[in-house]
Amino acid sequence: MRDTTQSVSLPKPTPLPPALSNLVNLTRINIPTFNLTGGLSPVTNLVELEHLNLVANNLSNGIPEQINRLRRLQYLYLNSNKLGGLLIPIPHKLGTLGCLNELNLSNNNLCGEIPESLGELDYIQERDLSNNNLEGEIPLSIYLKMEEEGMRLNVLNLYGNRLDPVPPELSHFEIERGSFEFSNLYTGSMGF
Repeated sequence: MRDTTQSVSLPKPTPLPPALSNLVNLTRINIPTFNLTGGLSPVTNLVELEHLNLVANNLSNGIPEQINRLRRLQYLYLNSNKLGGLLIPIPHKLGTLGCLNELNLSNNNLCGEIPESLGELDYIQERDLSNNNLEGEIPLSIYLKMEEEGMRLNVLNLYGNRLDPVPPELSHFEIERGSFEFSNLYTGSMGF
C-alpha cells in the first residue's frame, strides 16, 4: 500500500517587511496564516488601507498607537496572533477609526480594560475581543452605542476574559438581531 499522506509546513517565520510602509496607496492586505512575526508598525503608514487581515500569524508586541492613522480602515482582523502580553492593553486610539465595521482581536494576549473609545465607533457591526486577558467593566459607551437608533451591532463577543458581570440594564436593549457572548456569564445568541 502506498503512503498518500502529505506534509504541509508553514513558511519560515518572516517579519512584516518595513518596505510595506512605502505602499501608501494600498487598500487591502490579506495575509492569514503565513507565520508573520514582529510588530504592526509597517502598516501604520498605509493611510488608504480599508481591509487588514493578518489572522493566525505570530505577530506580537501589541497594537501600536499609530493605528489611528488608518482612517479609512473598515475591516481589522488580527485574531489568533500573540498581540499583547504583560501590561500591553488595547490602545484607546483604536476607537478613533471612524469607518471601522468589523474588529476581531480575539485569541491574543491583550490585557487591561476595554477602552471606552471602542464604544464610539459609529459603523461597527462586529466586535470580537474574546479569549484575551481583559478585565474590569465593559464600557458604558458600548451599551449606549447599541441602543442608538439605527445602530446595527450584530456581534459582540467578550467571552473568555475576566470582565465584571454584565449590568442588568443590558436586558432592555432593543437590538434587531445578533450574537452576544459576555465573559463566562452568558454565551449564545440573544434570539433576535
